[in-house]
Amino acid sequence: MLIGGLIVNSVLTVRAAASLVRCRRRHGSSGGWRHGWLGDAVIVCRRVPVLRRWVGPDTAAWVRRSTMTVFVVLSLLAAATVTSAQAIGERWTDPLLIAWFLLVAATSNLVFCVISNAVAGFIARPPRTRLRRIGEASVVAGCIAISVARAFRDVLWSVFGSGSLTSVPALVALTLGAGLSPSMITAALLLTCTRSASPRDRDGAASA
Repeated sequence: MLIGGLIVNSVLTVRAAASLVRCRRRHGSSGGWRHGWLGDAVIVCRRVPVLRRWVGPDTAAWVRRSTMTVFVVLSLLAAATVTSAQAIGERWTDPLLIAWFLLVAATSNLVFCVISNAVAGFIARPPRTRLRRIGEASVVAGCIAISVARAFRDVLWSVFGSGSLTSVPALVALTLGAGLSPSMITAALLLTCTRSASPRDRDGAASA
């Protein structure tokens, strides 16, 4: 029953993601960033007396400019909650293990925020510089690699190491090393591609 429910949920998620992508393409690359859900959220918050003083157009503009910062803060807060519950429940006493779990959970949350926002357009982002877009893409690639390395850590350790993976420093080195390499490769590839692109292509990419 659990597997069947996951299959149905996965199919519905793919269908919804495809519909969202098609809807966003209709706006065009130049004006698509103006359409988001943040304005609707501001309207709802303005109707709540407690939030009316704190939420307004200036807040929405700041969130659009600092979307990545907002995602990082939210990811760390959610990861801290999960890590605290895990450490208390499992009675962890190793600071390195707790810090590693916090980092892995935060990177997983950050990937979810960035990718879901890119697909659904919750927060419409203004055009960014080439280096900033490359940096964000590299961070996301590294975070994805960390999650994959965590899920398949025993398989990866059997390839690069010997014996069972029982050491916390080895676990940290394996997962973070697996995340650093794809991040650097992604940055190098994107830098190479953008340098070889024509000025017209770069202008179109900057407005996307």
